[in-house]
Amino acid sequence: MHPAAVSGAVAFAAAVVVTPLAARAARRLGLLDAPDERKCHGRPVPLLGGVGILAGVLAGFAAGGVADEYAAILAAGGCVFLVGLADDVAGAPPWLRLLVETLAASAVVALGTRATFLVGLPWITIPVTVLWIVGMTNSFNFLDNMDGLSGGVAAISAGMFLLVCLETGQPLAAAALAAVAGAALGFLPYNTSPARVFMGDAGALLLGFLLGTLSVAMTFYEYRGTLLPLASPLLVLAIPLFDTATVLWLRLREGRPIARADRSHFSHRLVALGMSERTAVVTIWLASAAIGLGATLLKDLAWPGGAVLLAQAAGVFAIVILMERAGRRGSPPGGVRREKPGQKQ
Repeated sequence: MHPAAVSGAVAFAAAVVVTPLAARAARRLGLLDAPDERKCHGRPVPLLGGVGILAGVLAGFAAGGVADEYAAILAAGGCVFLVGLADDVAGAPPWLRLLVETLAASAVVALGTRATFLVGLPWITIPVTVLWIVGMTNSFNFLDNMDGLSGGVAAISAGMFLLVCLETGQPLAAAALAAVAGAALGFLPYNTSPARVFMGDAGALLLGFLLGTLSVAMTFYEYRGTLLPLASPLLVLAIPLFDTATVLWLRLREGRPIARADRSHFSHRLVALGMSERTAVVTIWLASAAIGLGATLLKDLAWPGGAVLLAQAAGVFAIVILMERAGRRGSPPGGVRREKPGQKQ
């Protein structure tokens, strides 16, 4: 059996088993996300689902034989998980989370995990790689705002990267990504609406950090004569990037604090257009899969075909933006009626 299959299966099983145990422990410890006017759940929900994701990742890496190869990524990811857990338990200031994330990303880069472009210009490559990893870490935390959303997109993204690794002969990276996908999928049944457990900052930051680091640890560009494959991670992770970019833009434009949770996320805007929360989540899953599948083909395309594929991805987001503008213009006086958003961000 392929190591990736073993890694994914073990990670899935571990997450399925550990997640409800973590939820039970959270209830006993009183680590619950209480409902309020900003959240959709009507009862307290356990916050330790990230422990199930971590258990799945660790078990999958060990079963796939990649724990030693990616020991630095696992150790750095563990630090990011712990600062997220501290935030879930007692609250941590944004600057502390950002500091830990930056130090963790810098440690991974110092040990050799760097972006696969501009490799001859380390003064550019190093900060770009750190910025990418930190950005993806926080993007998945931002995306954790409705039941099943962040976990589902993480599973899809890891699956797309896994396909690229399998097709290009990268078995170690494939096994690591299979572990991430398996852990996210094993957690997902407990997190889909109505969620029985939340991944919390610990789980969301861990998933984002792993996808950010593994997307630069794998190789995209050595199999064709063009630079098109370098756009693959941008397309696979386009949904969390789009959500983060638009949220930050809206908060800055309206003069609101960047780190303060609100209802400006992509999923919330879809709900404001009339979708149910479940439909909004599934819509975002489908968009992530559709754009990501195209990204897996970039390694096989010359410039004309690649340009068409990139234009197609841009068209998807153009449609979304036009839908949102039309919804705002057609809203009743006082603005679009907004339903309560989910979870935290």
